Amino acid sequence: MGPSDADGPSAGPPAFPYGSAAAFRTALRDRFAVIAKADTWYSLDELQRQFAYDRALARLFTAPDGQPPTGACPSSRVTGTPRR
Repeated sequence: MGPSDADGPSAGPPAFPYGSAAAFRTALRDRFAVIAKADTWYSLDELQRQFAYDRALARLFTAPDGQPPTGACPSSRVTGTPRR
């Protein structure tokens, strides 16, 4: 058990270990490239698309009180006013 475990779980979400969104995207792409090379059944693009789809579903189904995440639907559907 490490020093942080003795105090119990942390109060907030885990720290984002990447300096920027570009660094995160690069790390994902590198990891997916290794997977795509080892398993030729999936291409790099398919792995990236599946990751994005999985994250979108996770955001949708973990939204508090059943509310859709921000930007999930056009404002015309929320307000009932037609788009012009």
